[in-house]
Formats: sequence, C-alpha cells, structure tokens
Amino acid sequence: MTRLKHTLLLCLIFLVTKADAQKNLREYYQLTIYQYHSATQEAALNDYLQNALLPTLHRLGFNRVGAFSNLANDTAKQKKMYVLIPFRGADQWLSINDRLTKDAAYQRAAAAYMNAPNKAGVRPHGNSFDEGFC
Repeated sequence: MTRLKHTLLLCLIFLVTKADAQKNLREYYQLTIYQYHSATQEAALNDYLQNALLPTLHRLGFNRVGAFSNLANDTAKQKKMYVLIPFRGADQWLSINDRLTKDAAYQRAAAAYMNAPNKAGVRPHGNSFDEGFC
C-alpha cells in the first residue's frame, strides 16, 4: 500500500511539474470518427489513413497522431475508426485543411479514397475540437 501511495505521489508531482512547465503550451485536439459497415470499406479507410493522411500529417510535423479501430472480434454492425490529432493552437487547426489541399503528395496518395463515391462508403460521423486539460 505504501508503494502505491509513493507511486501515486510521484505521478502527481510529475503532472504538476509538467503542467507548470507547459503552462502556456496548451494543446487542442481534433477527434474524427469514421463509420463503416464492411471489410471493403474498412480496407479503403485503412489504406487512406496508412498511405495518405497519417504520413502527410507526420511530414507536416504532427508526430503524435492516433488512429484507433474496433477490436477484430467486435460484432457491432456499425464499425468505427477514430483519428485523434493534437494541435499547438487553434490557428494550426484552422490551417490544416488548406495545407492538405495544397500538398501534392497527399493529393496523389488520397485520390482513390477522396474520389470514391461517398468516400468508399465510409463517412465521417463526427468531428470535435477541444482544448486539452493537462
């Protein structure tokens, strides 16, 4: 029990120190949720994320992007994939679509997905933008 208390205390000290050191370095997060029904749609979305969006975001300096999907044994009819992108400020978030539009390598890599009817059946279900709290 004492060891657990020490570990929790160290975590708390770390979080307070980190928050104090980064007081003016707030992060903002965009969470996009994609919905799909079939394995074909999942493959199209995976291809888009793996070969177009994520490499481009990494090249543009977004190194901590997360893409999360359902477990392989999920039995839900409506599958979801989540993409979380951290931003250093609202201005960076406001400019990302313009930067993607002007990026020739992204446009080439994303063409099959972007030009598919109804984005290969995959549709963004939701998109939220929020300020980080740490």
